[in-house]
Amino acid sequence: MPGHHPARSRRPTERKGDVRERAILDTCEALLAQKGYDAMTVGDIAQGAGITRGALYFYFGSKQEVVTALVARTVAHLWERSRAAAESDEPRQAIAAAMQRTVELWNDHGLVMRTAIDLSLTVPEIGELWNHTADLFSRLHRC
Repeated sequence: MPGHHPARSRRPTERKGDVRERAILDTCEALLAQKGYDAMTVGDIAQGAGITRGALYFYFGSKQEVVTALVARTVAHLWERSRAAAESDEPRQAIAAAMQRTVELWNDHGLVMRTAIDLSLTVPEIGELWNHTADLFSRLHRC
């Protein structure tokens, strides 16, 4: 079949932009551990991600936007991990599983979560993400 490439159709390739964005977010998380939010700069994030400051600004308009995206990614992981548990027939098991996943998330990404708490009152987007996370647990408790 002309033009048909079975290897391509079986395995979707990751876009270069997605790889760069993930590198930016991963670097931001590492810098939160090393320097903290206040001390880290856009230049630090760009350098750690292996791109220029200008290239970083193609993806994010500020350090705050990078951190907001990092919080969003972390919250999305929490929701993904908890969704299956929330659909359990046994409410106690659903709550226990969601709590276990939250502990795992804090162990893996505690600095991101603490930064989200710190910024939730001053950065509306992060406040909304944090409230969204709290909604997950209130839904589980209503089961």
